[in-house]
Amino acid sequence: TGSDNHWVVIALEGDPAQATNAAAVGARIRVTAGELKQVKTRFAGEFGNNSFQTHFGLGKAERIDEIVVEWPNKQRTTTTLK
Repeated sequence: TGSDNHWVVIALEGDPAQATNAAAVGARIRVTAGELKQVKTRFAGEFGNNSFQTHFGLGKAERIDEIVVEWPNKQRTTTTLK
């Protein structure tokens, strides 16, 4: 509310069978929307908040081209969404 900018919130859930913790703490998330590229690492309890969601501001971009998640396991497996 209050602006014409876009945003996305990503909530990850790790898979213990793949040796990732349930909260996906340590995952790296890369979002590409046109010329905008952002990378964030998932931390637990960011700024005193226990939310396991990661927020990305997209500005005026109206679509996301790609989301890549590098999971916090020994193999550093990735998931790519286009």
